[in-house]
Amino acid sequence: MSQIQIILSKQRFGDFETGVLGFWNSALSPILIIANTLTIVLVPRLSSLGKSKEGERILLVNSFNWKLTLVLFPIFGVMMILIDQYPNLFDFIIGSEYLTIKYWPIIIFIGFNILNVILWTPITAYFQSSEKRVLYTTLISFVNFASAISFWFILIQNFGIIGIALGLAIGSLFGNLTANIILFFITKGQIGYHIFVVIGFSFLLCIELLIIEYSFIWALSSWIIISLPGLIYTLYNLIVDYKNRKRYTNISKAT
Repeated sequence: MSQIQIILSKQRFGDFETGVLGFWNSALSPILIIANTLTIVLVPRLSSLGKSKEGERILLVNSFNWKLTLVLFPIFGVMMILIDQYPNLFDFIIGSEYLTIKYWPIIIFIGFNILNVILWTPITAYFQSSEKRVLYTTLISFVNFASAISFWFILIQNFGIIGIALGLAIGSLFGNLTANIILFFITKGQIGYHIFVVIGFSFLLCIELLIIEYSFIWALSSWIIISLPGLIYTLYNLIVDYKNRKRYTNISKAT
């Protein structure tokens, strides 16, 4: 993906804009260490449970899904508002070479791409823990890749270099949606409901991009208030998940 991104950037844009995209891509990519760490932790643990404890595997993945959604999306929303309202802060930190004040959407869209990759990591770990399901991870990557490239041809014409970052964000959302749909059917509806919260938050992020210019306090307040139902729903599911895991553990000990 990154190689195609670089080729497209060099063909259509100048060295400066290509440098802006490349810089922020490189600067934010280390965040993916969270996804790598989750994979390292979850795959062996899920594999060790085996088919006989499929219920416990499902509860474990579900728990991580809801926790990541609860923690990461609100933080990302607030960070998005900060980036828009105070881009000079980032120019000061990195030295104003990359003009964050002009290209701030690139940071948000690349960040959103990384966010979705982290959010689908527990699901891909679940697939990787079984030989029969490993191919699903390839399918998710393909959907992410194909969606991003398809949207690039539309978005680049209208949004320039920002369109490449936006294509990455849309591709990752499609990848995340694909992962959850597959898992939803595999587990017969036991996992996957958190994707509705993810899509809801994504919709709110789009709204914020439209209304964010008014004032920082107004934008931050609206983000917190509007996203509150999603947060409450997530907390509720975490409590239900905790009770289910506790009950499942007690049943396992009894048998």
